[in-house]
Amino acid sequence: MNKTMKRWICILTSLLMAFMLFGCSSDAPANAPEDTPVGAASQVEEDPSSEDSSAEETAHPTLTPGSYEVSIYGHNGIIVMEVETSETAITNVTVKENAETAGIGDTAFDQIIPAVIEQQSLNVDAVTGATVTSTAIISGITEAINMAGGNPDDFMKTAEDSTPGQTIEKQADVVVVGSGAAGMAAALEARRAGASVIVLEKLPHTGGNTCICGGIIYGTGSDIQAANGLEGDSAEALAAYWLERAEGNADPEMLKFVAERSGETIDWLVENGVEFNPKLTAPGTAGVLRGIKTPNGGVGLITPIINKAQEEGVEILLNTAAIELTVKDGSVCGVTAVSGKDTVKVSAKAVVLACGGFDADYEMAKKYSPDLASEVSYASPGNVGDGIAMAEAVGADTVFKGGMIGFRAVPGVTYRDPINGLRTANCLSVTEKGERYTSEAIDYPIFYKNMKETGSSIFYSIFDSTAPNETLDKAVEGGFAFKADTIEELAKTVGIPEAALIASVNRYNELCAKGADEDFGKAAEKMVALTTAPYYALKVVPASIGSMGGLKIDLNAHVLDKNGTPIPGLFAAGAVANGDFFYQTYPASGSSIQMCFTFGRVAGQQAAGVAK
Repeated sequence: MNKTMKRWICILTSLLMAFMLFGCSSDAPANAPEDTPVGAASQVEEDPSSEDSSAEETAHPTLTPGSYEVSIYGHNGIIVMEVETSETAITNVTVKENAETAGIGDTAFDQIIPAVIEQQSLNVDAVTGATVTSTAIISGITEAINMAGGNPDDFMKTAEDSTPGQTIEKQADVVVVGSGAAGMAAALEARRAGASVIVLEKLPHTGGNTCICGGIIYGTGSDIQAANGLEGDSAEALAAYWLERAEGNADPEMLKFVAERSGETIDWLVENGVEFNPKLTAPGTAGVLRGIKTPNGGVGLITPIINKAQEEGVEILLNTAAIELTVKDGSVCGVTAVSGKDTVKVSAKAVVLACGGFDADYEMAKKYSPDLASEVSYASPGNVGDGIAMAEAVGADTVFKGGMIGFRAVPGVTYRDPINGLRTANCLSVTEKGERYTSEAIDYPIFYKNMKETGSSIFYSIFDSTAPNETLDKAVEGGFAFKADTIEELAKTVGIPEAALIASVNRYNELCAKGADEDFGKAAEKMVALTTAPYYALKVVPASIGSMGGLKIDLNAHVLDKNGTPIPGLFAAGAVANGDFFYQTYPASGSSIQMCFTFGRVAGQQAAGVAK
């Protein structure tokens, strides 16, 4: 890409972010990782007065010294920054307010801001996994330069790095690829079993998909569940439920194995610092209070485990992407990775692959799960299927069934935006034809399944003014929702058949009055009639938050070859190896997290055993 083209990319990016500030953000993650550098390089003109025509003159910025406060829309909401300038330079940037995800947005702040100040350039690389936040930071600083009377083009120089890459060699008993639930559980357990452990993480932050999940774990038999009202349940019942949701197309022994250890895994999390809300939930269709949730989402699940692992001596290498397994005499004995220009070679006695699924790789998604490829993905951009590819290269077997973890979302709105949160509020859900099709309170993967079965591609959530109307009004301003004083007018505004929508609303209100959802079984306490104007219609579409399918493993987390034989020294856990747990429809919130932590622990213990 030439410099002029890069310059225009930066300018267009800044304009886009400014536009997003006024309610039209469109930063939902796509099915491919976002690696495009933020910023651009300006064309440096030759000084005609120079005797050496090859000499280049760097422009000297002119700014009005001062402090400039800017607000820009980030991934989860408004970021407020204070940018300080001298006459010629950006001297300091302070983030005063932000709603970015802890451990992810923080990484962008910590890397982008120092780089801009050090290089006096807006042309710095975005932080992988935090591209939207990175772009927002650059756009905010650009706005401050304009406020200071400067020209952003003066800050478009390209930083030159002539430092050659090098080969770095490291050694450990166990090397773990990936720092999400499965990876960090494996690392901590391997370390506690006496093994030295190195974790390789391709992104600049730890946590993987776990970091951005809702923070629910599903299981039975834990102390916290017993203390808060979960009675009469059993591991056998849990395994049977999971198998039922898989329509019998899952490995019963795998499901039984996780179910029997699910309570122990939850207790293990609590022992290692994870805090849960005392209130239990019943995600899924079983109606059993098996779900418990952290107060702060996925960050609350994974951060304590990362902290424990580091306290106990686990080494974590960020920005280090594994690309190849090392094999000697038929046994996996290390990993080759890249970190910037450097090659990192880690020799080990055992390797654990826990680097996520393949939802961020469009070609792999299209091959193994066509529906996944067609949906907007809210999963980690690190989920590119690299663990699957590395293991296949050494003869590993795989299992794919075409399923995915389906979801529903407001298109063009980020995962944690309050507008997107409205999808779970009390409302009436209809197709683009105005017909109700599901219980609005059902767990999200079942909701997704019901959406797909209608054959529609666009859906609407209908609210009245008793809903969070401030958020809904913001959605209307951003073009994500519609508003009207009557249901008839709302139907016309949206383009839904008027008679069908009126009939659906009337039927829903009738069922609310009865106190029983005779059509779709929605809980009576969540049946709230739509009777108070104004009325709103929020656009909702199918989306995804995870892939299903990957490496074939046994109950000891060994990766199996195509003959069903364990590949010596190679283990896997988590989304990279979840094909035998699921079929087409994800069973319930927190099921994947349970399987990640449980099999991650097993993988770590088994890998440490090999190392010994």
